Amino acid sequence: MAFMRKRGKKFYGIYHDSEGIRREVSLSSDKEAARQILANLARKIALQKAGIIDPFEEHKKRPLGKHVEDFAEFLRAKGNTEKHTRLTLADLRECVKACKFTFLSDLSASRVQAHLQRRKEQGLSLRTLNRKLVAIKSFARWLMKDRRLQETPLAHLSGWNVNLDRRLERRALSLEEAKALIEFTKQSKRSFRGLKGESRAMLYSLALGTGFRVSELASLVRESFSLEDNTPTVTCAASYSKNRKEAVQPLPLSLIPSLNEWLDRQPMSKKLWPGTWTEKAAEMIALDAKATREDCIRRLGSVKDDFLAIVNTDGQKLDFHALRHSYVTWIVKSGCNVRNAQMLARHSDVKLTLGVYSHVGLHDLASAVDQLPNFSMEHKIEYQRATGTDVNTCTKTSHNFATILPQKPDTDCTQLHLSDTPVTYLCHNDESPKNTGNRDDLQAMGAKGLEPLTYGLKVRCSAS
Repeated sequence: MAFMRKRGKKFYGIYHDSEGIRREVSLSSDKEAARQILANLARKIALQKAGIIDPFEEHKKRPLGKHVEDFAEFLRAKGNTEKHTRLTLADLRECVKACKFTFLSDLSASRVQAHLQRRKEQGLSLRTLNRKLVAIKSFARWLMKDRRLQETPLAHLSGWNVNLDRRLERRALSLEEAKALIEFTKQSKRSFRGLKGESRAMLYSLALGTGFRVSELASLVRESFSLEDNTPTVTCAASYSKNRKEAVQPLPLSLIPSLNEWLDRQPMSKKLWPGTWTEKAAEMIALDAKATREDCIRRLGSVKDDFLAIVNTDGQKLDFHALRHSYVTWIVKSGCNVRNAQMLARHSDVKLTLGVYSHVGLHDLASAVDQLPNFSMEHKIEYQRATGTDVNTCTKTSHNFATILPQKPDTDCTQLHLSDTPVTYLCHNDESPKNTGNRDDLQAMGAKGLEPLTYGLKVRCSAS
């Protein structure tokens, strides 16, 4: 049902469209003309409900370029960063031009797929191809949500597995590398796009202590910090964070003294790290890392091959974002539970935290296993990890782990029982257990002089 309402000198029509949504439209200042316009509108809606008129007909007549312009306004109004909007529109327009889309009816999943396949053959990485696919699919979804298309023809297109084609894999710094980089940069007399050595050193320190990204660090002012509370924090405004949410990040207490002293010398309400360094952040840290490495070689004579190397022996790269990888890696290695690590990294998916940003090695995993409670039978074993850690004494029993008889046991242990039951160490003393196993196999093992090898542990028996 449609009716008119006068507001000022003009008449407005109130009606429900073919989807049942209540609408209000400006008609005319002349009552009779307004009545006729509203009647024509009601007749058109009735035909649409009957399936005689396509409700999307007007949109389909508009050139696709006009819809792209409207989509650009939508992205900006939504609060996306200018960089994200620019990249999205560039990828979208490239696809529209390459696929020769002129009107909405031209949109075709097969043509988009063929275009992306051609770009893949030209050498584009899978990550870049996925970004381009997201741009065109986002546009198609917006057309549907904005009632310009009944459905999106690109919904079934899926991206590529980027793990099969990693062009850029970042590394995590060791503690020694981080300390050397910060200390040397702090004394540096060279400036980079207006940032002096001391400012760059504090920038690296804050990146390592918060995991903030380049744009987030560049947005900070003195008022962003709250250092007097029991829990010192730094806050990044929602308009600068990647997920468009305010980020309140706790600060490590070890950073507070130097940070407090440095902030006291900075002007109020002005960016702490202004300028265009954000465009060349990777180049900036590469120069400082190279200079630090050369200084260490001069002072120490030599350093490890991977020490502050821009690309290490595993092909992993050191750039500014590697500082965020270092932060997440250190958080995970500290024993922080997975959920807290994900929250500190501000990741929507824990797979990012553990699978991409956390560079944890086998020795780190082995150290974590050592923290498990003692749930084994009471046989004391002294052991030392192959990594060179200190000898620890614990109570463990190997269960079918192919524990081999040591060549020179510390005590009078001469036999080892190995069967389907847990391994038992048999010592020649009054309290030793009786040997009930197969001696022949064990003697054969000992005769061959096999080395101890219990999951990386060097094992030797000691008196119970």
